[in-house]
Amino acid sequence: NRFKVGYVEQWRHPKAPDSVPTSPRLIVPTSKNSYIARDTRQNLTDTEKRYSKSKVGNVHIFNLSALWKSDKPVFIVEGEIDAMSICDVGGEAVGIGSTSMVNKLLETIQSAKQKPEQPLIIAFDNDKAGQDATAKLSEGLEKLNVLYFVYNIAKPYNDTNEFLMQDRQGLLDKVKAVNLNPEQAIYSESNVYSHLQEFLDGIADSVNTPYIPTGFKALDSVLDGGFYEGLYIIGAISSLGKTTLAMQICDNIANSGNDVLMFSLEMARSELMAKSISRLTLLDILQNGGDTRNAKTARGITTGSRWLRYSPIEKELIQRAAETYGTYARNIYIHEGIGNIGTAQIRQIVGNHIRITGKKPLVLVDYLQILAPEDVRATDKQNTDKAVTELKRISRDFKIPVFAVSSFNRENYKTAVSFSSFKESGAIEYSSDVLIGLQLKGAGEKGFDAETAKARNLREIEVVILKNRNGETGKKLEFKYYPMFNYFEEIGIPQKQTRL
Repeated sequence: NRFKVGYVEQWRHPKAPDSVPTSPRLIVPTSKNSYIARDTRQNLTDTEKRYSKSKVGNVHIFNLSALWKSDKPVFIVEGEIDAMSICDVGGEAVGIGSTSMVNKLLETIQSAKQKPEQPLIIAFDNDKAGQDATAKLSEGLEKLNVLYFVYNIAKPYNDTNEFLMQDRQGLLDKVKAVNLNPEQAIYSESNVYSHLQEFLDGIADSVNTPYIPTGFKALDSVLDGGFYEGLYIIGAISSLGKTTLAMQICDNIANSGNDVLMFSLEMARSELMAKSISRLTLLDILQNGGDTRNAKTARGITTGSRWLRYSPIEKELIQRAAETYGTYARNIYIHEGIGNIGTAQIRQIVGNHIRITGKKPLVLVDYLQILAPEDVRATDKQNTDKAVTELKRISRDFKIPVFAVSSFNRENYKTAVSFSSFKESGAIEYSSDVLIGLQLKGAGEKGFDAETAKARNLREIEVVILKNRNGETGKKLEFKYYPMFNYFEEIGIPQKQTRL
């Protein structure tokens, strides 16, 4: 009643031709001559999603008059429904419509004859766009000398409407505290007691989302069972198998029933699939006593002309490997990109995956240094540092493991792996939870010949745990690496030590 919200079961944009199909819409007025028409259906096609929120009339900010008429602090949120969610539990809020409207809000305040009498509470969505808009609005309000606070009131939810739907009393309590004393309410959020129940709830929730084993017993032993929420980074010199090992781990995880989101920034989807099937041809032979000469390389699988020369036994081997891959391939999602996928896109895709499937995935980024830059004017180091920080934030916000592949500096091709091996970034060392380096066995020792060691068909690889925030560090795990067939085999399983 207050905001004159309505509903039209068969709505069509007033400027659309009669041939455009109608849809059920929630009608939210933003002024006397404009409104937002929101599609109320749950399952929409991609095209329908593009037009799920239609604006009619000139663009206006929702409930703008509250800036000057309110007798309580005014929340500044993104959506109109987010604003009504705050009002519904006794607060006051303005919905700017989208983060692109920050400038319009600042211009409106600047042109007004008086400043808002009540403090403004910036409470945009808990995502990258919301964070950027918060910084922009904060800077503008500083220049206008308007009293404001930044309060991520919806956390751990994405926005205030989601908070209202999941925990009405929780939102009501927070809004009530802000109404009484905004500065005290927001500062109290840093008090540990305020997060104690959330902490305990998180422990209870983790029973249903335990660690994810990598499929390598030696590595799992060092990692205290496998992957947890956090940022894991693996690095090596070129052609030493860092992508292959990361992919084999992802295949193991998918085979255990967990979802994997792969962001391949260098290799095509078909190449990654061929590497997995190639590995499975070798495994089939090793497990069933066949002839290893029949195992197939990735190129041997994807090159159609070679199939004419394959024997029935070879073709059957490839078919069995493909069928085995098919038993868990439905848990693997590969997103290709060359220079056009950055951390913002990764965050969005991860959020969509969780919303659509209901499953939290492990995320693989291959590889770190060729993510789309955050700022094209910044240095490679600055962009890599920013990417590492954002990947860490994604792991924390979604409570998932993020696994990133990194290149090494050229001077580390003959030396043993170390923190300084990782290219263009000090953030890799400081922000990662687990840092793993791959090296040829004997690297850094007197008389070591890297080229000879790399030329072998069966290489001896050491996986070095350089950093492990919650476990053992300095551990070296030995693997055999079959580069032709994209396969790593661990050698020995270390006995887990009791640490006091």
